[in-house]
Amino acid sequence: MPFTSINEQLERLSKHDFHKLLGCLPFWGLVSTANGITERYSGQRVSCFGLNDEEMDILQQRLQHTGLTVNSAPNQSAHHFMICFESRLSHPITIHKEKMNYQLKPLLTIQPIEISQLIYKNVWLLPQKSPIRLTIDADYRDYAPEWISYLILHYFLNHEGTLTPPHLSYADFQFFVHRILYPINPLFAQSYLETAPTLEQWPKLPLKKLADKRADDDLQKGKENPVSSNASTETPFLGHHVDQHTTINPFKKAASNPSRSTINPFKKEH
Repeated sequence: MPFTSINEQLERLSKHDFHKLLGCLPFWGLVSTANGITERYSGQRVSCFGLNDEEMDILQQRLQHTGLTVNSAPNQSAHHFMICFESRLSHPITIHKEKMNYQLKPLLTIQPIEISQLIYKNVWLLPQKSPIRLTIDADYRDYAPEWISYLILHYFLNHEGTLTPPHLSYADFQFFVHRILYPINPLFAQSYLETAPTLEQWPKLPLKKLADKRADDDLQKGKENPVSSNASTETPFLGHHVDQHTTINPFKKAASNPSRSTINPFKKEH
C-alpha cells in the first residue's frame, strides 16, 4: 500500500530531484509505482537466528516499511540469517561465505561522505545464497539490528541484479531522508541523521526553492574549495579486510581479465 503521508512532499519535488530520489528507493527497500511510493518486498520472509527478543523487535521495526516479514521462526520459504556474537574480534562484523571470510568496519557516526559508503554505513554483502552466516563483535551488539537490516536489504538487492548507489550530494541525501524517509519509518531514517528532525528544524521554504538554494550553496563551495585533479579517490569500503587475495569493488562492473577476480556485491548470482 502506498505511503500517502508523503504524497504532498512528492508533488512539490522538481523532476530533477524526484529522479535523484528514485536512486535511493531500492536501497531503502522501497519502490515507486503509478500510485506512489510503496513497499518493495511485500510478501517476502526472513528468519533471523541468534538475536534476543528486543533485538528482533528493533529489526522488525527498522524493516516494517519494506514489506518484509522478519521473525525467528524456522520457515522453509524464508531467507535465513544466522548470527552469532563473539568477543575480541579484529573487526566488528565478519561475513562467512563458503571457505572465505570477509570483515567489515561499519560507520559509527554520520558525516559528509560518499553516498555509496553512507547508504549502508559501509555494511555490505557479497552475492550468496541463504543461509547467510555472520559474526558480530559482542562489544558492538547494540548496533546489530541496524547492521543486519542493511545486510538483509543488500541480500535482496543482490538478487535483483546490478544496482548503482545514487549519485547525489550529502545535502541532497539528508534532504530526502528528512522529507521522504523519516515520515515513512522514523527509526530507519534516524540512523542517517545526526539529530532527529523537529518542527523547528524542518525547512520552511518550498522544496523547489530549497533545492535551488542547495545547488547555489554547492556551487559556491566548489568555487571556494576547488578539487585538485590529483586528488585521490578512496574505495567505498576502505577499512575492510578479506582473508583471500581478492579485489572487491562493490560498485564496479566485473572486468574480463581472467588473472584477477573482481567481486561485485550488486551483481545477480546465477
